[in-house]
Amino acid sequence: MLRPISWLNEVPQSSLELTACLSRMATLLEFEYWAIGTRFPLPLTRPRVALVTSYPKAWEQRYVDQGYHRIDPSVALCLGQRRPIAWNDQLFEGAEEMWDEAQSFGLKEGCSQSSRDSLGIVSMLTFARSSSPVGDAELRAKGREMNALLELAHKFMLQSMRAQILEEFSSPLSSREIEILRWAADGKTGKDIAQILGISLATVRFHTAKSITKLHAPNLQSAIARALMLDVLQDAR
Repeated sequence: MLRPISWLNEVPQSSLELTACLSRMATLLEFEYWAIGTRFPLPLTRPRVALVTSYPKAWEQRYVDQGYHRIDPSVALCLGQRRPIAWNDQLFEGAEEMWDEAQSFGLKEGCSQSSRDSLGIVSMLTFARSSSPVGDAELRAKGREMNALLELAHKFMLQSMRAQILEEFSSPLSSREIEILRWAADGKTGKDIAQILGISLATVRFHTAKSITKLHAPNLQSAIARALMLDVLQDAR
């Protein structure tokens, strides 16, 4: 059984720190490779996927170019549960070509586990190696460290993706726009918000329209959903 590792309490502050953390833990957990992928549901119909790995570059590029995350059975299974899963031939039935390619790059044995937060944003952490199958006993013995690392990596990936998306906007939401969106998210109407904030309905509508434009949303409901996903509503005072 591994001992608790104190430095797993700190979220990495850069991609270099994340890579160093994951690489160090992979070695401690007796794996050769690691990967962290996050699916950010914005827009909801075409979620963004971010992937950071220590895989051989040729395989990583192949995986991305072929869109293998869409057919990868380990991804599909992890999306439906939080329990760690071990790789085997049965798991990859129906995706034999992808599985054969992965093994050709030394990714022959491994395990994967996912984390889903309250907004439905999912991250999946994978460890792999070229030999020694991963069994239930090993997953139980290393589960605490793997869970802690998954949560830290998930938080970093969220921070990174949110910052990237926010940079795409023409300008940040103002404090008034955030305030109005928060009340709208609570189900208040334009008239309700005008009374609560002591402003005119026209002013509420003006700021609402600005918020929708800034968030590249088609309507208020979509703007609220995007603001929640981006965690910007928590900044209101």
